[in-house]
Parts: sequence; C-alpha cells; structure tokens
Amino acid sequence: MKEFFKEMLSSTLTGRISSTRFAYITIIVLVILIIATCCFVMFWDTLKNEKNTFDYFSGIAEVILSSAALVLCAGIPKSVSDKFQKKN
Repeated sequence: MKEFFKEMLSSTLTGRISSTRFAYITIIVLVILIIATCCFVMFWDTLKNEKNTFDYFSGIAEVILSSAALVLCAGIPKSVSDKFQKKN
C-alpha cells in the first residue's frame, strides 16, 4: 500500500515525489468526501417522515458546484506545472 501511494505521488518525468500531485490527490479525496456527505444528506432527507425543509437548488447544488470548482482550480496549476516540466 505504501509503495502504491509513493508511485501515485511520484512524477512520471523525474521519478521524485511531486508536491503538486500530493495536493491534487488530497483535494480530490476531500471533494469525494464532500459529495458523499451531500448524497448521504439527500438520502437521509428522503427517508425521514418529516417535511422537507432543505432547498436543494440553493444548498447542496452550491456545495457540489464549489467542489467542482475546487478540483478545477487545483487541476489547472497541476497541468501547467506538468507541461512546464515536460518542456524542461
């Protein structure tokens, strides 16, 4: 397991551990946890007998949209740095 994570974090060009890869993988894991939490909230809300008091369009949709923006904002510098490493 340790070797798998070390291989996943290492740069394909240099073979060294890349901090941008670590940050990007950490952000992806956090976004997956956030979206899983949103799915749990929606599932829990459909199972309970009380009236639905949560507005999905302005609540959970904004959380999912901000999670996608977080992945995008982390992915752009990652791809630019990989392209810069490839040129050098």
